[in-house]
Amino acid sequence: MEVVFALLTRNFLTKMAEFIKNNPKVFRTCILYKFSDRKPIFESYKELRKRLDNDVDYPEFEFWYMRFSQGKFGLDYDRSFYPKTRLFIDLPPNVMERIGRYLDLRNRFNLRIAGTEEIRCMIDSWDPKVTEMEYIHYLKPQYSRVLMKNKISSPFEARLYEYSRLERDNLMSVLKNPKLRLDKLKIRCYDEKWRGIIEELSESNHKLLVKKYEMTKKSSKGSITLDFLEPSALEEVNLYFSDSAEKMSEIMKSEQRQGLKMLTIKNSFPMTVLPFESFYNCPRFTLIFYNKVCGEKLLELVKVHT
Repeated sequence: MEVVFALLTRNFLTKMAEFIKNNPKVFRTCILYKFSDRKPIFESYKELRKRLDNDVDYPEFEFWYMRFSQGKFGLDYDRSFYPKTRLFIDLPPNVMERIGRYLDLRNRFNLRIAGTEEIRCMIDSWDPKVTEMEYIHYLKPQYSRVLMKNKISSPFEARLYEYSRLERDNLMSVLKNPKLRLDKLKIRCYDEKWRGIIEELSESNHKLLVKKYEMTKKSSKGSITLDFLEPSALEEVNLYFSDSAEKMSEIMKSEQRQGLKMLTIKNSFPMTVLPFESFYNCPRFTLIFYNKVCGEKLLELVKVHT
């Protein structure tokens, strides 16, 4: 019943958002209502955009917000009589890119949210200059956090809730950027949200260029994979493993494992089923056991590597 009610509510809100966006007078009334809150213009814009399914034209919002700030509250004004203003998109591409070099991630995402599709495409082509990324999932409250370290600013934090499509879209714009080069990617909880991100990357045939990949915990069903990582860039992998021995063997045979300088695996399933033979062709690795170890198999593995 709760699921049905949630779907009906979401469907109603979607239709209401469409009605408001397609009715100029109602839309302007909403802007007037946000203006009456006396909040900064961009904060008001983000709140309205969130309520209207992340689809609000910023120049249109700004025009009416500024008219209301001048005490002009008429909703029937014909904007075609207003002098045409020069837009940000009118700047030469090389000038826009120079501006982008000095934007931290927060301001870059804000510009991306407010811009047109053309501006978003341009921003997404800029080097994000992100060097490290960490993904954490929390059960209480239910949300995921992504921490990104940028070369020119302090770390940026994004929170991914169940319906936070805007934040997820910003995150995917960074992950899909062909100029992204990560020194380290750390996944502190391999959950459904992260698996969904991996699936989206796979669908676009894009692989992440990461030097060090670390996965410290797995909380949901489904197999671990390294397929979303570019093998030629990968140097070190650190995995917490609770999958089957067959899946571990599959990872050991993967292209991503072949060129590693160091592989570390922490195990939580019985060592009696550990596929020791999978490590015979692995030049450098570390095994951390959380269960009793089969001495004979461990000795055999040591002999192979001595």
